[in-house]
Amino acid sequence: MPHLLRSLTLTTLVAAALCRPAIAADTASPAITRQIDALLKHRLRPEPLPLDLPNPFVLTGVTTTQRARPTVVENGARIEDAAASPNREATQVNHSEILADCAARLRIGGTIRLKDHVQIVINDTPRKEGDFLYVPYQATRIPMEIVRIMNDRIVLRYMGAEISVKF
Repeated sequence: MPHLLRSLTLTTLVAAALCRPAIAADTASPAITRQIDALLKHRLRPEPLPLDLPNPFVLTGVTTTQRARPTVVENGARIEDAAASPNREATQVNHSEILADCAARLRIGGTIRLKDHVQIVINDTPRKEGDFLYVPYQATRIPMEIVRIMNDRIVLRYMGAEISVKF
């Protein structure tokens, strides 16, 4: 019991010695106090924010009418894009270009083998040969047929045009 009392008293004295401040506030020099006040006093009373905060996502110095438009060089002469020059004829997009654009939007996950059938995961849905995918293109939905599934690629068809997509 005396051993326990001695260790408890020693622990209390050590704790009291550690908790005592190293320098009393009265002994701090006025030069240090002025330096601390100069560095940290503004944090106690910060400047108020402006009433109209600026938007960090707005481009400064460029308005929507002044933005650069893409230009196309045709027969050596520069012309503006189709929206800027309405007299320019729109080019016809063929079926293979539509198919390539739609195929680029597909998320192909890989193949699944169930019994004797091979399926492919496209946009998180398993598909098999002969299934149709309906992909949005401009204002319509394009039906693409899965013609063939191979180990490392898939063959898609739209209106007679075929494309092989490697995954």
